[in-house]
Amino acid sequence: MRTILAALGCAVLTGCAALNAPERGGPAKVDKPAPVASVPAKLPERPDEGAQLASLLAGSRNFGSMKAEEQKQELNDANQSFNRDRSPYARLRLALLLSVPGTGVDDDARAATLLEPMTGTAAGAQPAGPLQEMAVFLSNQLAERTRERKRTAQFKDQLDALRAVEKSLIERSQGKAR
Repeated sequence: MRTILAALGCAVLTGCAALNAPERGGPAKVDKPAPVASVPAKLPERPDEGAQLASLLAGSRNFGSMKAEEQKQELNDANQSFNRDRSPYARLRLALLLSVPGTGVDDDARAATLLEPMTGTAAGAQPAGPLQEMAVFLSNQLAERTRERKRTAQFKDQLDALRAVEKSLIERSQGKAR
């Protein structure tokens, strides 16, 4: 998941660089963004959605490496921000933090529910932009993760059933041998 987020972040930054290229003389130079400690609670008025998305991706990448207490605080901040301002940025920020696997605060079901208004699966979905495209991407990833969990559970159940059959066959053969 981190690899996917990093690749998507690079693609977004590359696309932004191409948009800022001068008319003549090739692509513009792109400075490396400074590492972000965490996801900002709210960006300035009417920022570029590409910059918002880059900020979200950097923050979610760093979120996975934070200590448990820092993760809880960051998630609490995101919840409070979303409760104050139900903007696409705040919604996607909270969904991203909830979808980072292995953090102990991950909640795929809640993240998917938060993304519904942005993905077109709910009435009144907003027009497509970088944040909405990321929401669709993340929603698809969460759906695939859910399918994989179900498949894993089915395989585990089948394995348990096979072990039970094996055990009964062993017991039966041991009973006949006596």
